[in-house]
Amino acid sequence: MIQRHQQLLRHKPEEGVHGDCFRTVVACILHLPPEEVPHVYDGTDDETGYERMRAFLRDRGFVLLQVVLNGTMTLEEILAYGARCSAGLPWLLTGESRNGTNHVVVCIGDQIAHDPAIDQSGIVGPTLEGAWWIEWIVRPAHQLEVAA
Repeated sequence: MIQRHQQLLRHKPEEGVHGDCFRTVVACILHLPPEEVPHVYDGTDDETGYERMRAFLRDRGFVLLQVVLNGTMTLEEILAYGARCSAGLPWLLTGESRNGTNHVVVCIGDQIAHDPAIDQSGIVGPTLEGAWWIEWIVRPAHQLEVAA
């Protein structure tokens, strides 16, 4: 199953603090303390942060699979879609929290199984950019040589 950790850092960008929900959910799935997962969104841009997490996972034999879906779908539709695609694996859902920031939670089946937010702000809609992000952390059955 998953471990349940809470964020170490609450999102307060006006104070120079960037929330660490992404590293926390990765830690939950990998059964690691959050401190052992890099805080990749520490003020850097989204693409750089994402590539840093992919590198961390790749070094441990995992890949991060991602699907970005239209923000017109409801939360219930997204949860049902994620459940259909996940084959029982835990999955990550990124959307907007009650605090009005992008946030990520762990889902199992068609339910949010764990919210790492300190204040349990949850997911109430698509990201601020207008999309839903669904992700899986998986270990490939075999590794393919991929040119960099």
